[in-house]
Amino acid sequence: MKFEVVEPPEAPRSEVVHESPEIAPAVAVDAEDAVAGLAAATERLSADVAAESERIDASLAELAQVIARSSAPSDGEAGPPDNFRADRFRSAGGEERERGA
Repeated sequence: MKFEVVEPPEAPRSEVVHESPEIAPAVAVDAEDAVAGLAAATERLSADVAAESERIDASLAELAQVIARSSAPSDGEAGPPDNFRADRFRSAGGEERERGA
């Protein structure tokens, strides 16, 4: 038998360059500018975290409402369905059949 080695095709490369707009080239800055920049970044981060926290709280409140409205039993045991016919599980004499019989 003769086998031929086949190389898999190269995956297409994305031509989009992902650059964060907040990353600036390194330049010499004095200490006051660095502290001011750090303070501004901290304020932005705090605001973003607070907004995300509010969004998560709203989602959790909505989830709690859905759970409260659900009709699922809370004890983990469910009753038979509405179309369940118990008479199918009784013998002709009215006695319950044993399982597997």
